[in-house]
Amino acid sequence: NLAVLKGHTGAVRSAAFSPDARRILTASADKTARLWDDNGNELAVLTGHTGAVFSAAFSPDSRRIITVSDDRTVRLWDGDGTELVVLNDHTSWVASAAFSPDGRRIFTAFGDGTVRLWDRDGKELAVINAVPVGVLFAAFSPDGRRVVTASGDMTARLWDVLNSTQAYVDLAKRRVPRCLTTEQRRSIYKSTVPPLPAWCLTEKKWPYVDGKADITAK
Repeated sequence: NLAVLKGHTGAVRSAAFSPDARRILTASADKTARLWDDNGNELAVLTGHTGAVFSAAFSPDSRRIITVSDDRTVRLWDGDGTELVVLNDHTSWVASAAFSPDGRRIFTAFGDGTVRLWDRDGKELAVINAVPVGVLFAAFSPDGRRVVTASGDMTARLWDVLNSTQAYVDLAKRRVPRCLTTEQRRSIYKSTVPPLPAWCLTEKKWPYVDGKADITAK
């Protein structure tokens, strides 16, 4: 071998090169992720997780890092290892995370059987109840239009990655107990705002604003 990267005090769960091939990122059961140069010299230790770090990944431009952990958090870091955002409103350990090829979205897989879509700043875009047991891995297709997930129910599944929250609502239909108001749709769509789907009204699944039904929405 060319080098041995030493420093972790627990099993190393994942390792990856940055897309520019200048750095290496490792994740460990010792509750840290670590950055190394391409010769194996340690550059930074990413601390903050309180449980084993299962996976760590670079964004396609190498400027951001995402880590997921047994402590039920997802953390975003800049490319040098400075923590930017902690996403901690979860009920289960997080198994894996992946950036989309354009770096604009993140897909995370959870031990409770859900998968979640985020923007690159950590804003949650969608939650999908994928399987009744843990989702262990998620990866984008090269064009960013699909995701494949692997789970503990002995299946792998393919998903379309839609570009808006309303599109997820339309696709999920009766499984999603809410719709978006006109104002919320305007904040998502850049040009023509589609009308409120008919099923929202016929099923009395009114749009919600601050937790209150808005039955006047068009």
